[in-house]
Amino acid sequence: MHWASGGDVIMTISKPDIRGRRAQDADDAIREGAIRWLLWLRNGDVVARELDAFECWCAQSIEHAVAVYDVMWLWAMLGMLGATEPDGATEPDGTPLVH
Repeated sequence: MHWASGGDVIMTISKPDIRGRRAQDADDAIREGAIRWLLWLRNGDVVARELDAFECWCAQSIEHAVAVYDVMWLWAMLGMLGATEPDGATEPDGTPLVH
């Protein structure tokens, strides 16, 4: 909103950043692809052909490889939440230590 010299209000509307939105949509699609691949692989019923397809997908672009790394890192960090300390480490009152 801008004020004109006579006190009138002039409304301005900015154009949407279409390129930015498209880039974000592409990033989201790649991240979703990485998640789907990793969930599929984590299921355990994977044959060599599917593993080869995953490796090809990762090799298609640095964005694919980075997305896989980022998702794996996030899952590893989230896995640490709620994990108890190894072999009975406890608080002074005897309750298990939790990260």
